[in-house]
Amino acid sequence: MKREYFVLFTCDEWKGYDSMRLVGVFSLTKLRKVVKKMIKSDDFSCDGYDVKDIDNLGGSDINNMLTYGFIQPIGLNEEQ
Repeated sequence: MKREYFVLFTCDEWKGYDSMRLVGVFSLTKLRKVVKKMIKSDDFSCDGYDVKDIDNLGGSDINNMLTYGFIQPIGLNEEQ
Protein backbone atom coordinates (compact mmCIF):
# COMPACT_ATOMS: atom_id res chain seq x y z
CA MET A 1 0.00 0.00 0.00
CA LYS A 2 1.28 3.43 -0.94
CA ARG A 3 1.83 5.67 2.06
CA GLU A 4 0.56 9.26 1.81
CA TYR A 5 2.59 12.27 2.89
CA PHE A 6 1.61 15.89 3.25
CA VAL A 7 3.58 19.12 3.20
CA LEU A 8 2.25 21.65 5.71
CA PHE A 9 2.75 25.40 5.31
CA THR A 10 1.70 28.48 7.21
CA CYS A 11 0.30 31.19 4.95
CA ASP A 12 -2.01 34.18 4.71
CA GLU A 13 -5.80 33.74 4.78
CA TRP A 14 -5.95 33.62 0.96
CA LYS A 15 -3.37 30.79 0.81
CA GLY A 16 -1.11 32.88 -1.41
CA TYR A 17 2.03 31.06 -2.51
CA ASP A 18 4.20 34.10 -1.77
CA SER A 19 3.16 33.92 1.90
CA MET A 20 3.80 30.20 2.44
CA ARG A 21 6.39 29.07 4.98
CA LEU A 22 7.26 25.40 5.41
CA VAL A 23 6.27 23.74 8.68
CA GLY A 24 7.18 20.16 7.71
CA VAL A 25 6.35 16.95 5.85
CA PHE A 26 4.11 14.51 7.70
CA SER A 27 2.13 11.29 7.50
CA LEU A 28 -1.63 11.80 7.85
CA THR A 29 -1.58 10.73 11.52
CA LYS A 30 1.18 13.19 12.43
CA LEU A 31 -0.38 15.92 10.24
CA ARG A 32 -3.59 15.72 12.26
CA LYS A 33 -1.65 16.09 15.53
CA VAL A 34 0.42 19.04 14.29
CA VAL A 35 -2.61 20.86 12.84
CA LYS A 36 -4.58 20.47 16.09
CA LYS A 37 -1.59 21.76 18.06
CA MET A 38 -1.22 24.78 15.77
CA ILE A 39 -4.94 25.57 16.01
CA LYS A 40 -4.74 25.46 19.81
CA SER A 41 -1.73 27.81 19.73
CA ASP A 42 -3.61 30.20 17.36
CA ASP A 43 -1.17 29.71 14.46
CA PHE A 44 -4.04 28.30 12.37
CA SER A 45 -7.76 28.94 12.47
CA CYS A 46 -10.68 26.68 11.57
CA ASP A 47 -13.67 28.98 12.03
CA GLY A 48 -16.98 27.15 11.77
CA TYR A 49 -15.42 23.72 12.35
CA ASP A 50 -14.79 21.65 15.44
CA VAL A 51 -11.13 20.73 16.03
CA LYS A 52 -12.28 17.25 17.08
CA ASP A 53 -13.47 16.62 13.49
CA ILE A 54 -9.85 16.61 12.26
CA ASP A 55 -9.37 13.03 13.48
CA ASN A 56 -11.90 11.82 10.89
CA LEU A 57 -10.76 13.94 7.92
CA GLY A 58 -8.26 13.40 5.13
CA GLY A 59 -5.57 15.89 4.15
CA SER A 60 -7.67 17.65 1.50
CA ASP A 61 -10.59 18.13 3.88
CA ILE A 62 -8.32 19.48 6.61
CA ASN A 63 -6.81 21.91 4.08
CA ASN A 64 -10.28 23.15 3.14
CA MET A 65 -11.16 23.93 6.76
CA LEU A 66 -7.91 25.76 7.57
CA THR A 67 -7.26 29.46 7.57
CA TYR A 68 -3.59 30.49 7.70
CA GLY A 69 -2.50 26.97 6.74
CA PHE A 70 -2.05 25.06 3.48
CA ILE A 71 -1.59 21.31 2.94
CA GLN A 72 -0.10 19.83 -0.23
CA PRO A 73 -0.24 16.02 -0.70
CA ILE A 74 2.96 14.57 -2.16
CA GLY A 75 4.40 11.29 -3.35
CA LEU A 76 7.98 10.53 -2.33
CA ASN A 77 10.54 9.72 -5.01
CA GLU A 78 8.13 10.39 -7.85
CA GLU A 79 9.09 12.06 -11.11
CA GLN A 80 6.72 14.15 -13.13
